[in-house]
Amino acid sequence: MKKSNYGKLVVGVTFSLLCIWTSYEVVNNFPKEDIDNINEIIHNKNYQIEDFSRFDINQSYYNIIKEAEKRRLVAERRAMLDKLKAERELELKQQKLEEERKRKVQAKKDQEKKVVVSRGQADSSEWYLYEVTFYTAGYESTQKRKGEAGYGVTASGSYVQEGRTAACPKSLDFGTKVYIDGFGYRICEDRGNAITENHLDVYVDSLDKARQLGRQKLKVKIIK
Repeated sequence: MKKSNYGKLVVGVTFSLLCIWTSYEVVNNFPKEDIDNINEIIHNKNYQIEDFSRFDINQSYYNIIKEAEKRRLVAERRAMLDKLKAERELELKQQKLEEERKRKVQAKKDQEKKVVVSRGQADSSEWYLYEVTFYTAGYESTQKRKGEAGYGVTASGSYVQEGRTAACPKSLDFGTKVYIDGFGYRICEDRGNAITENHLDVYVDSLDKARQLGRQKLKVKIIK
């Protein structure tokens, strides 16, 4: 046999085997109706591309894309809501801080105004002669030791503070401000069995200081 005829025979056999294999794969991988559709597409030029959705493999791919797009949209919406929530929380926090700042500023202004008014009243009120003594929160003055219940607590319920607290007679209500010549303003926050009329007991932090100041006759103005 000539070489040219032999080559043609090999090519023919190879092509035949390829056609058989292709036909086998088509039959096994596509249902009969899909094969018919393929034939229709091949022989019908008017066949629309949308009709590919009738293939099971293309329908599954379409569903996967649709589900992926749905999840993407849900994730974007959730991210947007989380961002809006975080921005709202930050805005509320800033508003709260600003309100707190304004409250402190206003409280400071009110306090300064009270001081000015009190000083004006003190200058216009009458002087009274009081016997002024000094006391501490310790056992020598209150019979209470540090750590015991009620230590450092005044009769009005506040804690003693040097430069502020004074024990006054019952004729002066709690919260009454007094001006003691040489010592400045004090507030009636405490009582005492030994505190009689025209007598004030001024709180100091140390026993040595209380003993050093002792008992004095001082002029006092009552600021209501």
